[in-house]
Amino acid sequence: MTNLALSPGSLSPGFASGTTSYTASVANGTSSVTVTPTASDAGASIRVNGNPVTSGQASSAISLSVGTNTITTLVTATDTTTTKTYTITVTRAAPASSDADLTNLSLSSGSLSPGFASATTSYSASVADAVSSVTVTPTASDAGASITVNGSTVTSGQASGPISLSVGSNTITTVVTAVDTTTKTYIVTITRGQTTELASQAPPVWFQAYSRPSHDAPCREGYRPSYAWWPNDGRGGWTCERRLHAHSWVSDWVTSPGFFD
Repeated sequence: MTNLALSPGSLSPGFASGTTSYTASVANGTSSVTVTPTASDAGASIRVNGNPVTSGQASSAISLSVGTNTITTLVTATDTTTTKTYTITVTRAAPASSDADLTNLSLSSGSLSPGFASATTSYSASVADAVSSVTVTPTASDAGASITVNGSTVTSGQASGPISLSVGSNTITTVVTAVDTTTKTYIVTITRGQTTELASQAPPVWFQAYSRPSHDAPCREGYRPSYAWWPNDGRGGWTCERRLHAHSWVSDWVTSPGFFD
């Protein structure tokens, strides 16, 4: 043959009469192709996948399955005995993935509540006041999906950049975009403990205290868990306390000898 063309698609390597084996790749949306063979001898006959084709004209449409498809072009010379077969392997791509799930989502400080599950998109976590930033490590189910954390691109399985935390509630949004542009959003609300600390009026200083985000949040070393009236603008909340004087613990509910921020 002097030419062999595929539509749509292109042969690899480019056509040459002495080369009989080719490959081509098409998108998933391409469900069929045609082949146009041109014989060097006008008297030769041509068949594509067993069907007669006129030299220089396109074959009828050849259906493609997802994956590999073999198309054979048989050229028979005018002596009816000499033949030559050209083979094209056409690979049709799989459909674009719609998988926008995560298989894991973790924080550098604190733990998710509830524990991570792909179908669960809303989480909470608590960190101590000393934790001023966190990183988030999201892992996509599909390697082709893209991920952003608070709008910044993050590689699947790798930590985001540090995310600053204000005292109180902080929202971190992780958006996963599938190959077909389907999206899924995971939200983590992180509560950072308040910085307010109280001490008895001096001298002597009797005790110090600071607020904590929940009843089960751990206290710093040397402090014990308690509850007091002063956090949350006087509405009360969970605290941690420590003694600084021999007179030991003073009830949070007793105002004397008096407190100040």
